[in-house]
Amino acid sequence: MKHCHHPWEGMVINPQGFITHCCEAPKVYVAHIDEVSSLTDTFNNHPSFKKFRESIPSSCLKCIWKEQRGITTAKSSFPLSTEWNGKIRRLEYTLSNLCNATCSMCSSYFSSSWFKYDKEFPVSSLSESAFQKILDIIPSVEHLVIKGGEPFADQRNLVILRKYLKESTGNVDIITNGSLFSEEFFDRRVKPMISIDGTHDLYKWIRSTDWDTVINNITRFYEATGKGVALESCISLHNYFNVDQYYDYFLDKPYVRLVNQNHFVDSPRYNSIHCLPDDILMSQKEKNLIILEKYKDHPKFGKTNYTAMESIKPTKNFNGECTKEAAFNQIDKVNKMRGFDLLDFVPELLEWRHK
Repeated sequence: MKHCHHPWEGMVINPQGFITHCCEAPKVYVAHIDEVSSLTDTFNNHPSFKKFRESIPSSCLKCIWKEQRGITTAKSSFPLSTEWNGKIRRLEYTLSNLCNATCSMCSSYFSSSWFKYDKEFPVSSLSESAFQKILDIIPSVEHLVIKGGEPFADQRNLVILRKYLKESTGNVDIITNGSLFSEEFFDRRVKPMISIDGTHDLYKWIRSTDWDTVINNITRFYEATGKGVALESCISLHNYFNVDQYYDYFLDKPYVRLVNQNHFVDSPRYNSIHCLPDDILMSQKEKNLIILEKYKDHPKFGKTNYTAMESIKPTKNFNGECTKEAAFNQIDKVNKMRGFDLLDFVPELLEWRHK
């Protein structure tokens, strides 16, 4: 395993306020942000961070597994340097689950708008003292990553972003659905990573937000800054059969600088491609690889998109949630929420339903 820079650069703060070393090990908790006096002191002196700098913990096995398969890992995506200056130079955080969308693969854990439907997690938000601790370290941060929920739905993110653009010289990645993107933050140091998994009606079915609004916001950002956005697409049961439409539409758009489709929706299981019978799963994989082969050398084609698709294996040992019945129960639920039917424009799923 190549040297990992994360122990020397910063930390991740998850939606519940737990501090972790890295987004690839989200449940390896260091401490809760409300229980520490200073994020910088925790980063420098907490035994967990010290141990992480001395040896590779078992939580790193996920990165090792990915690298062996040619898949990009968190440590290779955001390199700064291994020169340690005692400051938190990279910070990734989630203030709350506030969100204006009900994405088909999501839940109220990450989106407050889903609570109306699943009644599981009400609005969750970091405390005001936690918010202040984040503000305190902003001037030293060289690479900021803001996640949600929908970051632009929480006004405190706007306060942090204003401070960062004023007091830091670094860049900021914002993982957003793009529907609430404000002109105030059309800045060349802002790197929007837009969650888009399809086009037109398929996009609206999966993400729930308005297609025209999102494309207009992306276009205006490009016109104001001269920079394209990165598209981040998750492969799920709902868009597995529409890969060609996705790339055909976006790859040559001037407002797009990169198209990534290298993550899989595996939770909840009933949204996963592994609900499909192996014959359909693997047959579509081969079709998709033929499509991706055409785009492998395109400068905007994410370098691990092909290897991610190639890594799909026959379904093994998925739990009881990953059944045909569970998959279509979820599709029917979202159909009712959207007011139109996914199967009208994904005929492969309609055929499977009646098989």
